[in-house]
This record gives sequence, structure tokens and C-alpha cells, in this order.
Amino acid sequence: MIAYPQRPSHFAHKYCRLLFKQCVANEIGPEGCWLLTVIAHTEDARHYKGAVTFFNLQLAPLVGLGSADALDRVRKRCVAAGWLHYEPGAKGVAGRYWVTVPDQCADLGDGPTDENGSDYEEVIPADTAAKMRTNPRSKCGTIREESAEHSSLSLAPSLFADVPPAAPAPEQKPKKPAKEKKPRPCNPLFDALVEVTGSDPVVNGRYVGRVASLLASASPPYTPGEVHDFARDWRLLLPWAKQSEHPRLTLGIIEKHLPQLRAVKPLSRPSQQFSPPPDFDTQPMELTP
Repeated sequence: MIAYPQRPSHFAHKYCRLLFKQCVANEIGPEGCWLLTVIAHTEDARHYKGAVTFFNLQLAPLVGLGSADALDRVRKRCVAAGWLHYEPGAKGVAGRYWVTVPDQCADLGDGPTDENGSDYEEVIPADTAAKMRTNPRSKCGTIREESAEHSSLSLAPSLFADVPPAAPAPEQKPKKPAKEKKPRPCNPLFDALVEVTGSDPVVNGRYVGRVASLLASASPPYTPGEVHDFARDWRLLLPWAKQSEHPRLTLGIIEKHLPQLRAVKPLSRPSQQFSPPPDFDTQPMELTP
């Protein structure tokens, strides 16, 4: 078993900067770079005390891969390119990982460029350095007695001579008053439904209007008188409509059962009175000659 290498401080950040500086994604793909990033920062989380361990099904979703086979293909590319060390696990034993740097990239820094920073250090002439201020500044700026007088820049009128005056703001047109809603045209069938069911024409207006339109489209159309007749006889027409279960007439009952009114005669008409037959035991039967 290969020993885990020694890591300097902040190795994971330097390693990731080296990855994009070397354009490693073009070689092993973006999935491979992300796998290396996860491994490197997991090592950092363990303070570089040893290899990190993962099961395949544990590591695959962290990298954004959908299966262990996809993880195996990406991992092989990273190992072949020299950016990853991997020791396979066994049943119940997780695999061991740590990132590596190929030999051809071992001497490269992680900075954004390869130039030497000393090439860009500012060289200050000796006479200029002697004239530089040596007195420290106070908290609120330079000391007044030791600094030059403040220059004042006057705003000459000639600077603004050619500036055209600002255009006046356009007048705002008054808003048009909101249009008043036209009153609902009279619909006797609508009014009859509201009356017999006790529906609110504002809250339940859409439902009432739908039922009224449905009844008006029948052949022949239902009339407000039929709605009132049904409201008077609906408990006789519908024996199942008990007071305890259906305390009031609803739009749904009218919509579904109003056609039964036309199928039977009105049930609330006064019944014909018949006189009882005579009792021949107590009353003698009169015989006509």
C-alpha cells in the first residue's frame, strides 16, 4: 500500500488553481475535474491526515454521475492522466483516494501567469525617493501645517454658457375616469333562481347565470313559472329530499331534477273530494218503480 504524501498548507486551493491553469478539463473532461476537486477538498477537510475513502454509490452523486459505471470511466481517465491515485476497495471496504500532480506539472506554480513578479516591481529614482513625504498622516488626513495649501477651483460661468436650458417637463394628462359598469339586463329566469334558492347574485352570480343559461337552452326553454312550481312541489317530486338532509332548495337540485316537473302533473293541486258510499245496513235502499 502506497503511503499518503505530505501536503503543504492550503494544498487543495493551490491544486484547483493548477487544474484550470493547465486546462485539465480539456484532457479528462469537466466531470473528471470536479471529481478531483471533491477529492482534494475532502482531503483538506481531514487536515491532510491520510487518504479519503468513498464507496462508489457514495461518491457518484457527489460528482453528479448517475451510476457506478459512469464513475469508473471518469476515474480511469483521471488516473491515466496522472491526476488521481485510487486504490480499489472490496465488499464492505471503501476505496482510497488522493489527488496527485503529474511529473510534467510538478514544477509549475498555481499563479495566474508564469512570469516572475520581480520583473514588474516599481523602480523609484533616488532623487524622487528623497522628496517623498516622511511625516505620518493624522487620522483625518495630512497635517495642515505641514502640507500645501488647498487649491480652490472656481466654477467659471463660461463653462456653462453653451449648456442649453433644461426642457420643461411635459404636462401630465389627467387620467380618464373609470367607466361605470352597466347594470345587468333584466333576466326573469335568473331572478327566479335567485329568489327560490336564496343565492347571492354577486357572490354566486356566475353559477346562477350558468344554470339560467342551461335552462334557457332547453327545448322548449324553461320559464320562471316552472322554476317557482318546482320550488313549491320539489319535496313531493323528490321523496328522498328529506328536511334533515336537504334543508333548502339548491341550484344543483334544480339543474338536475327540474325536468321531472314536465314529466308529471302538478302534485300540489287540490284533490277531488268523493262522497263515501251509503251504508245500506242502516239506510234502506229506495227502489224506484
